[in-house]
Amino acid sequence: MEMKYEEKTTPFLLPIAALGRKFSLFLGEMGAVVIFLFKSFLLIFRPKQIPAIFQQIYFIGAKSANIVALVGLFTGMVLGLQLYYALIQFGAEGALGTTVTLSL
Repeated sequence: MEMKYEEKTTPFLLPIAALGRKFSLFLGEMGAVVIFLFKSFLLIFRPKQIPAIFQQIYFIGAKSANIVALVGLFTGMVLGLQLYYALIQFGAEGALGTTVTLSL
């Protein structure tokens, strides 16, 4: 035999009950996120993974410096050319180098 629990609440408590349910769901979701983050950090930073992490940092950081410099060079040249035509209208060609340097 199944018993049903009927909750009798007054009408002014209904919004508070709804807010409590939403907050409880929110806390459950945040708990799941925290557990996921904790487990992922434990799996990522295992002692045997540390050398692989440093290798990837070196590959992504130091090995890409040439590409970053090349992109910066061409971006600076295009920016300088475009700014030159804009600054020449005001007689401020002398500010071109400073403007390109500050914008990059």
